[in-house]
Order: sequence, then C-alpha cells, then structure tokens
Amino acid sequence: MRGALVRGGALALQRLHGLSGPVRLLASFDNHAYLEITPPLGAPQVLILARAGQPRGALDLQPALWRDWQALCPGPGRLEAGLLSFPGLELDGRQAEAWPTALPEGAPPLRALRPAALAQRQRSALLEAVLTGAPLPDGCADLAEGLAGRDGTALCRGALALAGLGPGLTPAGDDFLCGVLIAARGQSGTCQALLRAAQTATHAISRAFLQAAAQGHGSAAWRALLTGSEAELPALVVAVAAPGASSGGDVLAGYLWARALPAPRAVPESASRRYGATRDRNPSSAGSPGVT
Repeated sequence: MRGALVRGGALALQRLHGLSGPVRLLASFDNHAYLEITPPLGAPQVLILARAGQPRGALDLQPALWRDWQALCPGPGRLEAGLLSFPGLELDGRQAEAWPTALPEGAPPLRALRPAALAQRQRSALLEAVLTGAPLPDGCADLAEGLAGRDGTALCRGALALAGLGPGLTPAGDDFLCGVLIAARGQSGTCQALLRAAQTATHAISRAFLQAAAQGHGSAAWRALLTGSEAELPALVVAVAAPGASSGGDVLAGYLWARALPAPRAVPESASRRYGATRDRNPSSAGSPGVT
C-alpha cells in the first residue's frame, strides 16, 4: 500500500529528509500517531503523523489519507530519503509542502496577554495558578533563580524537578517547560542548559517537544500569537491553549510565568553541559496528546 505525506512543519520535513534509520510507532490516537526514528549516529528523533485539519505543529506530517496506524505499523519500519516504509505500507514525503515553524522574535505585551488568558473559561491547573498567584510546583523557585542568570545549577535543578511531572502523553511539567523555552528563545545558553537537564527526566515524545522549543520552533498557533495584534489576542490565546486535555494551557502557563520574570542573563556554559544522559519514561500509559 502506498500513500503520500502532502505537507508538514518545516522542522518535521527537515528531519524527514535528513534522517535515515529504523522507525517504530510509539503511540497512536484518533488524530495523531507518534513515530521514533533511530539514526546511525545521534539520539532518536520523533515525527508525528497528524490528521488533516488538526492544528499545525512543528513536528507534524500530514498524510493524504488518515489510516489505522496501529494496525498498519505493528512492527519496525524504516526512513530513507524522505520515504517512510512499514511492512505493506510506504509513505512518500519527498514532494511534501512545508509550513513555517521558526518562532518569530515578537512578543505580545503582558498587559494585554494576561487578560486574554484570564478570559478563558477552561484553564489548566498550572495556567490557573500562574494567573491567580496560587502556589506553583516545587522547582519553580530554582528555575526562576536560574533564569535570572544568578545560578546555572539552580536552573538545572528546577528543570529536573518539573520534567515528567504530571499525567498525560506530555506531562504538565514538560509542557510548562516548553512555554519557558519559548519565552527564553534567543538565550542559547539558557535554553540548552534547561533542555539538557529536563530531557534526562522524561520520555521520548516530551523530549521531542522540548527539543523543538529549545531550537526556537513551535506551532502555527504560537507563531501567530507572538506577532498578533492586541485586538487578536483573545482568539489567538484560545488557539494556543486548545491542544490536548491541558497541554496547550500548560505551555501558555510556562510562557506567561517566564515572561513575568526579570530579563534573563546568560547561563554558564558549564551548566549546559552538566546533564547529558537521558532516561526514558514509558509513554504507553499516557493519555491525550499535546502539541507544542
């Protein structure tokens, strides 16, 4: 059986065309299927098959036809030169069109963004805490200290405390850290130190979203929010908060929280190298997906 990947995020297509190696299906849901590619050199990478009409994420690839991926991809497959192959199935992404995923430099004013977030009827627990000043999870104090540039070790300690925290395919703590990374984009030392610590304490799917955010990539909804006008913010906030049961709201919570902190200074390079190994959590028991 042959099929086509008709479009995808620029970051996803870069990986699709640049990687080769064995592929396995990590998880499959109604609208998304998560694939892990293991190249000959380097760490495994994640790509996401997304049903047409879903919000566009940085790691998403849209097949021409949506299928029962769990049934079609029961065993190992392979990625080679833009072709995803499983026994009895081949997906050709060589002609896929790209949508942009690099996050722009803009930032909506907090004086307008916070009221737009407060207007949301359904708010995740972390977003509610950030907006109302309720207690936040352990690790936020260390993370704030590290983001201010006073203590790179505190940054790593805070990231480790939040990574993997909570239920779901992408735990709330991971989503929160994605939002922090979006707020800190452009601060290379800070983002790499946070990523190196956080990715040791969570599973492959969350790690992929954290890596994308640390590299300055995000969804179409986030691209729109970062450059939108104040009049557009209520609708744009709805769009970024929509993915998953609470993932979108938790990413927004991390972004708002980090934006309210003092401007970060550079984190010492020694801190960004301190945490290098990764340990996997098993995503098979996770719930609804989140898309950064």
